[in-house]
Amino acid sequence: MTPPPTDNQNPNNLVRDQAWLEHQLQAIWHNHFYDVARLNTVTIKWGKNSRTRLGTISIKAKHPITGSPAISEIRINPLLQNPNVPPTVVWQTIAHELAHYSHGYCSPHPKKYAHPHRGNVIEKELRGRNLSTTHDHAESWLKEHWHAYVAASVGPKRQRARTRRSYYVHTQPVSILSHLRKIASRRRRLGR
Repeated sequence: MTPPPTDNQNPNNLVRDQAWLEHQLQAIWHNHFYDVARLNTVTIKWGKNSRTRLGTISIKAKHPITGSPAISEIRINPLLQNPNVPPTVVWQTIAHELAHYSHGYCSPHPKKYAHPHRGNVIEKELRGRNLSTTHDHAESWLKEHWHAYVAASVGPKRQRARTRRSYYVHTQPVSILSHLRKIASRRRRLGR
């Protein structure tokens, strides 16, 4: 089951503003994460453009007495505001961050796992919450379209300028033995 669109219109034609994003969070929480207690304030907003990261969850404030997270903030990549990106990609991203919240990452909930992604725990969580179709559709769209969409939206990735030292290192032939001697002498100098 996918979250209902906010209007009777086609969900692709809706304006994806802050109110729309907050509604999506509430719909996903209500329909799929209803058993997860909201132990603190959870906010959502559009973040900054990223080529690789669709969303993040972080702690914005801690409780002054207990030190537990008082505000958890979900940030969504604003490249997902484009109506050409299927809403399922946004839904899957929000659900992914809510899965982290329910697992105790950036939330007052106890940590369920030592690592946030190892063992496909997020995918298993989404499938267990009846989000298989949303996850599969979003993943196939991302695999097929994301790189071209990012290149068209943000432009090609800039190459870092080389410093004078890195230019020298990259242009001079160095034997492995001389390189290891440099590392050993640097460690002796630093006392390691």
